[in-house]
Amino acid sequence: MYKQKFISVLIITLSFLISHLAAQSDLSINKKQDNNPQIFSQIEKQKGALCVPEYSTGCSMGDGFTDFAVEEIQNYGSGCEDNMGYDGWSQYLGLGPAFLIPGYTHDFIMQTGYDDQYVTIWIDFNDDFVLSEDEKILIDFIMDEASQFYIASVTIPVGAITGLHIMRARTNWQNSCSDPCEGYTYGEAEDYNVIIGQATFGSLEGIVTELAGGAPVNGAAISIDGTYQYSTVSGADGTYLIENILVGEYIVECFKEGYNVILDTITIEENIISIIDFQLTHPNINVNPLSISITLALNSTGEETITIENTGNGLLQWSASTQILNDDQKNFMDLQFEYPVGGSGGEAGIETDGNYIYTTKWNGNYFYQYEIDGTYIGSFTINGAAVIRDLAFDGTHFFGGAATPTVFEMDFENQILVSTITAPTNVRAIAYNDNEDVFYANNWDSPVIKFDKTGANIGEFAVGPVGGSYYGFAYDNATLGGPYLWGYAQIGNSDNEIIQIQLPSGTETGFTLDVASKLSGQVWGDAGGLFTHPNLVFGKWTLGGMVQNEWLWGLELTDAQTWIGVYPNGGSLEGGENEEIIVAFDATDLLPEIYEAGIHFTTYPNVGSPVVDVIMTVVEMYYPCNLQAEINCTNISLQWEMCPPGCTPADSYNIYRNGEMIVNAPEMNYTDSLLFPDSTYGYEITAIYGGDESFPSPLEEVYVPLPDSLEPLNLYCIVDYPNEFDVTLWWDEPDACLTPDGYNIYRDGYKINSELVTELTYVDPYICYPPCFIEYHVKAVYYFGESGSSNSTYAIITNSTKQEFIECQIFPNPAQDKLFIQSLTKIYRIELFNNSGLTILTEKINSDAYQLNVSHLDPGLYFLKLKTEQGLVLRKIVIE
Repeated sequence: MYKQKFISVLIITLSFLISHLAAQSDLSINKKQDNNPQIFSQIEKQKGALCVPEYSTGCSMGDGFTDFAVEEIQNYGSGCEDNMGYDGWSQYLGLGPAFLIPGYTHDFIMQTGYDDQYVTIWIDFNDDFVLSEDEKILIDFIMDEASQFYIASVTIPVGAITGLHIMRARTNWQNSCSDPCEGYTYGEAEDYNVIIGQATFGSLEGIVTELAGGAPVNGAAISIDGTYQYSTVSGADGTYLIENILVGEYIVECFKEGYNVILDTITIEENIISIIDFQLTHPNINVNPLSISITLALNSTGEETITIENTGNGLLQWSASTQILNDDQKNFMDLQFEYPVGGSGGEAGIETDGNYIYTTKWNGNYFYQYEIDGTYIGSFTINGAAVIRDLAFDGTHFFGGAATPTVFEMDFENQILVSTITAPTNVRAIAYNDNEDVFYANNWDSPVIKFDKTGANIGEFAVGPVGGSYYGFAYDNATLGGPYLWGYAQIGNSDNEIIQIQLPSGTETGFTLDVASKLSGQVWGDAGGLFTHPNLVFGKWTLGGMVQNEWLWGLELTDAQTWIGVYPNGGSLEGGENEEIIVAFDATDLLPEIYEAGIHFTTYPNVGSPVVDVIMTVVEMYYPCNLQAEINCTNISLQWEMCPPGCTPADSYNIYRNGEMIVNAPEMNYTDSLLFPDSTYGYEITAIYGGDESFPSPLEEVYVPLPDSLEPLNLYCIVDYPNEFDVTLWWDEPDACLTPDGYNIYRDGYKINSELVTELTYVDPYICYPPCFIEYHVKAVYYFGESGSSNSTYAIITNSTKQEFIECQIFPNPAQDKLFIQSLTKIYRIELFNNSGLTILTEKINSDAYQLNVSHLDPGLYFLKLKTEQGLVLRKIVIE
């Protein structure tokens, strides 16, 4: 997708409110105009009263206006309507009318469907329906290209007659359009209604002071933005005055370097001096210490702490970037790579996860995949996501928009749509800030919006003064002085300009670069997507982008060093707050020497840029390394070596578990036994030489899982043993890597033993008056707790005397095919259990007789349970 080109002498946004216009004596210019019969009579009278603009062909080939807009007239996509019955002539008197102010400049937005259109605009100020030379407000403005928006800034004559007038905008192809009626071959004329109104004005004054102490602030910039823009600065006494402000609603901003910006709103009223006083907050940054020195052994790590404090008042936003000293910085913006595109056209967005480079098709549903070396792999689609422009990557998923508020969260590995976010702007260019977990996005020249993953608007800033027509954004907190937002703009000589923007202020730093000047190949495509990533070229950060349909390119930003890190590297502090920052050091794979760096702090508002000097000394010292851990049940066997190889063996070794020393070992191995499972343990080893302790080995973390098969096995029971109504349980020990300390017995879900059972059997004495049905299970007990439950077994205790009271006949017993049940009372429910207590059959009946089919059952002992009117019946049944 290519840019919209705007040609403008002066771009001013005017949104004029009817209520702000004064009335002519015979014309009321306010919201009640719809009920004013004079206006309607004028509109009706004017329709068709002007001369007919003659064309032999008109706009049928795309000449004339495809779009025309000024203030309240918004006639986009009108095309060649010819609604007046003549070639090339349309009237749109029902649109608007547009409200225009004498002496003020208004932007006329136009687009054509054919090149080389000359545009002239007349307003019939005297309402005589003759468009004279002195009524021209725009003369032969040229739209030299089709399908591009143009802005013509037009100043309405100071003495223009107020009221409702007809306006004609006319074009002629390749020649002057000097006459409102003369016959031309190609072009179009469009008529509209406009209202010329008288402007009324008010003023704004106030005083700017410091919140703390009330001292006046000299040189504070006060700007107001609304119908028009005005600005001034405060004097030595803190006061300011802005006069001749067009009445209306405005946003007022007060700013001075080193102070927090204050925003307010004001309604400017006619001939009224409005008052807004500002009390500015002034944060301050204090960083302690300003120098750090640490000594590490080869392949070891360490940490130091920095405290940052806001000793002033008001919010302080800060960030920290690291500069490695003595490194060659001359390679900034050197070309790292340029690869030709491999897709089928429409490639625009770009991003990388460090494993592959991905691009998007802005006019289709394809995504394209490349190796890091530029080798084209192929394309894929994601159901529900299409026409994506720029891309961003949060470390897990990719994000992109289709120039609408919908942001698609995509899993490129599995090629699925994860979710969507509704952003507070149309999203074309997009970048992800991994420090704050937020996005930056805009659409061409719209404000850059900062929003989180819920879509909440966190802040915004306007584009410019140089950058605009953005297609890609990339976040950069590696380059010195950052964080920055890089924008890829369709401006400049090649329409491939990168712009550096300071965060969080959104102010351009002044650094720009034409990407075409860095590429060796021809550049005819426009700017596309943008990204940053470390170590695509080892040891370097890359600013990468896409020349649409042509090149994938990468430029060097800075070193992607690994020996120092700052966490966090950005944040905010209210007055009086402080925060600790961890500076992490890693001497892995470094040579024994001195390493220097500077941690540079930037602030918003700008209240200083402290630098912390850092020295890391790496020394060659023997230390334990290559720590290996092997899990055996709940034991961890440790084994290690000494580095560098061939060094003198240590006197002994200290073993640390989770930061605590647990033992001093004489050899380079140790087994840590009987650990609690389902836990993670961290081990470090130090060497002892003559009483001195070396640096520790790198931390080795080990997870000990819960062992398998901890439960007792094969639980079963016998009833009436050793005594009547006793239940005796037997089971087998678990097939686990551990021997349990004992067992707990559970009857119907409740533990019944008061002391730990250490045998593989247990007698539950007389426990119920029959008939009764009981469930048992057993758990093994270990040093870390109980196991899960064994299998369940069931005891059915019967009393033949009790059951004979309920007269019931069950025959034959033993049975082979059928079992007959006959009772003197109603039977409501029949249940059949096997010898293990598992339910085989359940039937609900309402009869005194029942025939049960048992032919499908395996031979053996079963239990029959009947629920009758008189109670329960339990019987043993043998199936042959």
